[in-house]
Amino acid sequence: VSQDIRSLRGDYHFSSSHSFVHFSTRHFLSTAVGTILADSGTVSMTGDLSTSGVYLLLNTGTINTGNHYRDDELADTAFFDTERYPFITFLSGSIREAEGGLFRYIASGELTIKGITHPVELPFNYLGKTELEDETLHTFEGELTLDRNDFSVGEPGAVFLSDEVRVKFSIETSKREYAQS
Repeated sequence: VSQDIRSLRGDYHFSSSHSFVHFSTRHFLSTAVGTILADSGTVSMTGDLSTSGVYLLLNTGTINTGNHYRDDELADTAFFDTERYPFITFLSGSIREAEGGLFRYIASGELTIKGITHPVELPFNYLGKTELEDETLHTFEGELTLDRNDFSVGEPGAVFLSDEVRVKFSIETSKREYAQS
């Protein structure tokens, strides 16, 4: 159950070692899954959802599907072209409450993959905070579905690979700035 984020103020920095981004897509009839590391990111809360936002930087060189052959293929120019485009970014300048469904909030912003930018609505929940001795941790989780063709990822119309990619994330943050991984 999502908690209310209206009382949060300031910048909440991602802990790259405790933040996870998972993706999955159909390959023929099976589901291929993988992860990509969140190098850095910030949830910035101003006290007004309409001016609050999210910044996320994913490192394409960390894509891991558990299969070296598939990982090498995803790093190649036909998919993520990791040498030329080492990062995926999401930049949001506003958050709003969702109108029902699994997620309480939506961050509206721009997602850039392979130098191609599209507007994206990122649904998420704020799971709350955990008080530690020296800091307070805040956790956000969400998911969305993307069309890989919008970002020129993979062969267009490939019969062996679904166009839809489901992305799920769990992000742990705190007011403390973390060193990048």
